[in-house]
Amino acid sequence: MCTIRDEKLWENAERVGARMVAELRRMQERRRFIGDVRAALDWAFSPGGDVSIGAALTMHIARAGGAIAGKPSRTGRRCIASSGAST
Repeated sequence: MCTIRDEKLWENAERVGARMVAELRRMQERRRFIGDVRAALDWAFSPGGDVSIGAALTMHIARAGGAIAGKPSRTGRRCIASSGAST
């Protein structure tokens, strides 16, 4: 026999589970986006890449959200080194 309290617990568990699934999906999307940004930056700052694209992408990402998956210093150093500017 299922009591009202049991039903409420199950409803709450279902809501929490749905929120967790939604958050996991958002995390997967972010992970893919970050991977794409890293690949673009790796290409842009490589010998055959386009430094101006890398600098523009770095600035855009910095304005949009700050650190790129915890690696802002490496990307920032690469951007500055490629531009010829000094710190």
